[in-house]
Amino acid sequence: MVELRRPRHFTLLFIFIFISILSAQGNVLAQDNAIIIECRLSKDFLSPADPTDAFNAAKTWTEVMDEEFTERWKPVKTNVEMISTLEELAEEIKAGKVDSAYISTPEYCTLRKLVYVRPVMINASRGGLKTQKACLVVKADSAASSIRDLKGKTFAYFNKNSVTGYLFPQWLLLKAGQPDIPEFFKTTIQVSREKSALYAVIFGEADAASVSRQLLDTLKELNPAMAKRVKVIAVSEPMPEAVGVVRKGLDEELLKRTLAFFTRKGEPENKKLKQVFTILGISRFAEVEESDLDYVESLVDIIRANEKKHLDPICGKRLAAGEAKSKVESKAGTVYFCCEECRKVYEEHCERARPGSSNPMIVYGIEATVGSYSGKDTQDVMAMVRMQSEHMENAINIDVGFEVLSGESILRERFRNKTISMCGISARTYVEMLEEGNIKPLVRAVSSSEKYRLVLISLKKKGYEKLEDLKGISLISWSGEMESLFLRNLVQGMGSNKPMDFFACILNCPSEQAALRAVLFGQADAACVKNTTLTVLKELNPVAYKNLKILATSEKVISGLISYRSDLPPDVVTRVREFFLGMDKKPRLKELLTYFKTKSFVPTKDSDFDGVRKMLKKLKPR
Repeated sequence: MVELRRPRHFTLLFIFIFISILSAQGNVLAQDNAIIIECRLSKDFLSPADPTDAFNAAKTWTEVMDEEFTERWKPVKTNVEMISTLEELAEEIKAGKVDSAYISTPEYCTLRKLVYVRPVMINASRGGLKTQKACLVVKADSAASSIRDLKGKTFAYFNKNSVTGYLFPQWLLLKAGQPDIPEFFKTTIQVSREKSALYAVIFGEADAASVSRQLLDTLKELNPAMAKRVKVIAVSEPMPEAVGVVRKGLDEELLKRTLAFFTRKGEPENKKLKQVFTILGISRFAEVEESDLDYVESLVDIIRANEKKHLDPICGKRLAAGEAKSKVESKAGTVYFCCEECRKVYEEHCERARPGSSNPMIVYGIEATVGSYSGKDTQDVMAMVRMQSEHMENAINIDVGFEVLSGESILRERFRNKTISMCGISARTYVEMLEEGNIKPLVRAVSSSEKYRLVLISLKKKGYEKLEDLKGISLISWSGEMESLFLRNLVQGMGSNKPMDFFACILNCPSEQAALRAVLFGQADAACVKNTTLTVLKELNPVAYKNLKILATSEKVISGLISYRSDLPPDVVTRVREFFLGMDKKPRLKELLTYFKTKSFVPTKDSDFDGVRKMLKKLKPR
């Protein structure tokens, strides 16, 4: 078997310790006037078979870096450690205790939501970012021409956090309206190296694998005959596997010096470094900008938004059913928990998630599913609502509890059985619940406009002229009640009863901005977004806005409606309403409004719901 000279992912991680030199301004110790560098590496790219080799590689690179920079610049001492969790890494970066890290691209997408980090470098062997593409390969004589043809086959992969090896085929399945990888393929084989996944296809151990274009090019050079034994049936956009990042506030001159060292062309001067480069087949590194990672960040966000996850209503963690440590069957369905402690809190205080409120007069229900609050992290949302509840308690002198719920259907159930007093719901749900006679509107949120419309958009170059042209395409949308109503209105007007019967697939998205990016990057054929989101795009990026075409528009509707049970005491309702109406006038509460992208709350009137009523009236029975 031919041994490819492509660098192993785990080894590339340690190269990034050089970047850590940039920490000079934050981690200088008096001892020997040496600059102490703190660097963290991701365990996702450490081969489970060769952990010793990985750490030896790190030691070699550390020695080379320390020697060369000490001789040519200043004394340097590098401390390299493994990342335990991204949350801990984010806290260390915030505190200035960590200066740099080399992490997988999916980890980068997560870390950016926790703390600001700047991407600076990727491995640029064989052509730079252009060649960082994923290729779905099958045997040359296979009849498969797309991923749909591989249903029930065997799939080989290296790492579930690999962009090229796992997330790209997962994306292809998602866009094709197919189940996840474990459900779609009859058998999945996890191998120890990316090249092992390729060999599995070549020698008939697997029907398909997803590997980097760089690996295929290397095989073609070293063994053209073997390369002809596979064919490519799908290719991604450029998607680097791993990214070197640095913390905010590093000196730009130091950054320039260090990147110049890594990205210089030609053979390395240091003998140790030259030997490592030769053995691992590394030619050089390249600088990378945030915009170079926009495509893959959008892809990762969409994949995660469509994962089948359940919300622990106590701590806010999202987990698959198999990851749950405990569960409870309720009237509204199964509730999953990450631990027994969360389950106990839920059972003891089922009407609220904030312990310590012994007998709350008001219990505030909120929904915190994927996509809620424009992609805000669920646990951050809980912290903000907890803060809001505390301010409300102090302002109206009434004990307030709150419950985080994993869906609007559960929210309705809690409202009906009187375990919550008021809740944030969609205008559609409010109108539908009016017939029950136990709900009234309290206030509604105002963001960039009083009301908004939902619009269906696509790229002009797609050539869609009318709604009928959209049949069988991929659509991306946040899975909200109003979006669902709008889409049902559209497809029923064209003879379909359900949106899923009309579109090839409907992708969930974590935010309105994510839906826009997906259309602009060609990851979805069309998107359902608010017209206010388009207005912001027009201001910030008029060129991108001109590339879009609006194909359909909804009635005017409202957002951010807060309703209450009609049996609440009138004086309590008055005090709560005054609290919401005055939030924009108090600096600390105004910060909460800004977090939820809201300017203020205003009173509601019956005509606010006319648009929703018109849309509901158009619906045909399922």
